[in-house]
Amino acid sequence: MDDLSPNYNYQASICEAIRKGLQEWKGFKFPGASSRCFNCDKLTETPLRCSACKAIKYCSKSCQKDAWNTKVVEGGTVQKGHRYQCAGLKFPWAKLEPDGNFLLWFALSMRDLFAAGGNGWWAQGLGHRSYSPYEIGHAGAQLLLLERHPSEQNGWCLPRDEVPLLSFQENKLLKYPPDFEHNWKSYYEWRGLPLTSPAALLLHWPLSVYRLLFLMGFIPQTSPESRRKLVLYYIGVQLWRIGASPTKYTDVELIMFGQRAYQLTTLAKPPVLASKEYVFEYTAPAEYGSGTLRIRFDKTGPFWDPKTLLFNRPYPYPDALIGLNAGISCHEQWRPVLPISRSLKIPFGVTDYQTLMIRQTRRTLIDAVPPNQLSIVLQSHGNK
Repeated sequence: MDDLSPNYNYQASICEAIRKGLQEWKGFKFPGASSRCFNCDKLTETPLRCSACKAIKYCSKSCQKDAWNTKVVEGGTVQKGHRYQCAGLKFPWAKLEPDGNFLLWFALSMRDLFAAGGNGWWAQGLGHRSYSPYEIGHAGAQLLLLERHPSEQNGWCLPRDEVPLLSFQENKLLKYPPDFEHNWKSYYEWRGLPLTSPAALLLHWPLSVYRLLFLMGFIPQTSPESRRKLVLYYIGVQLWRIGASPTKYTDVELIMFGQRAYQLTTLAKPPVLASKEYVFEYTAPAEYGSGTLRIRFDKTGPFWDPKTLLFNRPYPYPDALIGLNAGISCHEQWRPVLPISRSLKIPFGVTDYQTLMIRQTRRTLIDAVPPNQLSIVLQSHGNK
């Protein structure tokens, strides 16, 4: 490795800090570590942190004041002020460090969840410790090589009052349609969970899907008059989590495409869960409309081939495409997905792992291959 590279210098700084001992480590500041202002998006070496939620940082007092109230930003979009989001960012077990990192390992260690195996859906695998919220539970996928799912208590490994039970039997009747604001504090209140519960670290996967469906218009604001079916293609899946959809009278089929999902199907032998047509099936209680959720893994290959939408479809036609932490601008496999979703008018919702990637993804979507070049893209993709 080039000793002048940023990665080398960064790693050397970490080693130096560790050698100096714990006392100096506490106050150590990595060279070049800077924060991005929540309001103006500029980098700053001396950020001001919101004293209430400890999660948002600014470059100046003026930016902090400007971001507090709702305002109209460029393009005529209304941006809700931080005063309406601040409370939803407060967690007693969460802290954002000055360099912009969230000490996930510390939060998990406080709950004895930072270990290999034996931690249900939190498991990280032997010899592997994840420092990213996007990898927590990676080894938990191995539970699909068992014959049955663990109980909710064994899967969550949390006190019962901190578990978002799928049965809802021990919770008060949840209000429908859901009227919670899309922030964690409101969701926790709706589910009757205390803020001491770290469930958000796993729930952010299914609730990201719910948020995307809401933005795409698939979540009704009133109870549906008749039963309906919703087919979702979750593309590029790396992890999966169980989450109940707060949508009545809706039968959801979630088909997961990705290397890890496909790998599990190749390892699975009957009667284990990953060998079945559906790796997970759930029916909500009658008072919630008996909605169903069925999850299946794609067994045709490690990557989704969008040409199957045009012929020889192995699965039901999708109502929407979903990609979480997609990295659309980074991975070639996304190239044929963009034009075909536009050409066939299939709603496509994505999230990404940082603000800069979201901006790049937006540019990629805007610059995606025009529909009239779809055949050329598919042909070139098929010849690789």
